[in-house]
Amino acid sequence: MKAKILLSSLLMSQCLLSSVVHAEEKPIRYYQDSKLSQVLVEDETTVEDIFNQLPLTLPIQSNVDDYQFFSAEVDDRGNMHYAMVPVIDEIPVFEYMILIHTDSDGYIRSISGELDRPALEVSNRKVISSELATQFALSELGYPAELPNYQPDAKVTVSANYAVDIEQMKLVYYVFIDDVETTASTRVTIDAENGSVLDKKEMKPGIREKHFTARGKGVFDENYVLPATKINQKVYLTGDVYGTPLTTFVMNKSSLGYQVAEDNDGIFDDDKQKVVVQAHYNMQQVLRFFYEHFNWRSFDGEGAPVEVVVNYTEDGEDLDNAMWDGTRFVFGAGEENLSYNNAIANDIVGHEFMHAVTQFGAGLVYEHQSGALDESLSDMFGYFIDSEDSTIGEDILQEGGDPNLVLRSLEDPTLYGQPGHMRDYVKAENNLDGDYGGVHINNGIPNKAGYLTAKAIGIEKTMQIYFNAVQHYLVPFAEFSDARIAFKLSAADLFGSESAEVKAIEKAWDEVGVGE
Repeated sequence: MKAKILLSSLLMSQCLLSSVVHAEEKPIRYYQDSKLSQVLVEDETTVEDIFNQLPLTLPIQSNVDDYQFFSAEVDDRGNMHYAMVPVIDEIPVFEYMILIHTDSDGYIRSISGELDRPALEVSNRKVISSELATQFALSELGYPAELPNYQPDAKVTVSANYAVDIEQMKLVYYVFIDDVETTASTRVTIDAENGSVLDKKEMKPGIREKHFTARGKGVFDENYVLPATKINQKVYLTGDVYGTPLTTFVMNKSSLGYQVAEDNDGIFDDDKQKVVVQAHYNMQQVLRFFYEHFNWRSFDGEGAPVEVVVNYTEDGEDLDNAMWDGTRFVFGAGEENLSYNNAIANDIVGHEFMHAVTQFGAGLVYEHQSGALDESLSDMFGYFIDSEDSTIGEDILQEGGDPNLVLRSLEDPTLYGQPGHMRDYVKAENNLDGDYGGVHINNGIPNKAGYLTAKAIGIEKTMQIYFNAVQHYLVPFAEFSDARIAFKLSAADLFGSESAEVKAIEKAWDEVGVGE
């Protein structure tokens, strides 16, 4: 039995995790020390006491008073994960959340988060109202500022969120303006003190009466059984999958509205219905995958409703893309030279679903390396779901069985213009034109590491390690080296700190040039 030791006498020693301290002063996001393993966390009050006595060698010590206890979560192995969040003007800043991880007996295993952040101070104060901020934002985009025109059913919808902008360290209003007719979605950042426009950013656009089992024929002429609902004499593609409500909509290109996919007899076998059937079935299988492998319902783990929109268009034109827009999963019909709709590829459906899982788990910031990790996790889970090959999107582009027309390869990212090693990392601007720092380019590096891990220890073990890391160890600003540490901590949870699985992760990330 480990002895209970007072934290005050234990952590004030000059100790830091050597594996995450670098000469170039790399950000500290993971902290371990052998003495930490002797510290017992008994309850939430103990967590706050421990947090307030973090070692003076960590810069976060200067602003622990800004943090408040947020949550405590126990995982399947009985380990506890306690979250502390800084609060500024009553606004929780989740990007700087700190996690304290204990074993099943309550002894600390590690601490993770932005551990070298100095005191969080904003350079302004709140003066203007959200209504005034909204008017400034509307005027900036050329819309009339009269608020009565902007009702929920109007052509333009607006919402304003009071927040802390962590890049500029200012109190701001994020005003989201969605134009229903053009499908444009813009976030305007307004200074909460003087109303000035600090930034504009284009964003990704974004009845159950009786259970009924429908049938349908998919794109590949396979017959599927589909969860559905029968209302009066019509059957709608909305039903339950392991406690998760799933609804598939079809977008009307002329009206730009959505309509639940429907059929008169519940047999969706018309050629025009094949894409809808395939999309509904693919999402059903994705939901089944997460439930059966991780006991996870929907993207939030709580069974949140899942909405799928197929034949998605922008400005009336087919969208050659797929995305999680923060509320629903949308799949474009593709350009004329593409053989299939984006929704028919099960790895792409899984990819988009994982974006939502990551949002509700690690909350990775969608830029530079953390954004590339977000994309890589989605690619990896698309691969876990469709593990017959190591490519992404081949079902969309393989007209006539052409094996070369795919989106990405995890085994060899360089085949499709991505780097597979840190020496080839691409630096790009953090804007839409720069792919927010190359998130769809540089994800080739963690993709290759993930593929090598799966080849070494198997897909099942790899997916368990990755999912556990998303839920407990990855932090919002995680870089590639931080991901390596997070996956090792996760593997140690599942298989032991000296296990072959931990060593396989180290070897895989070594091979792509990512150390600690």
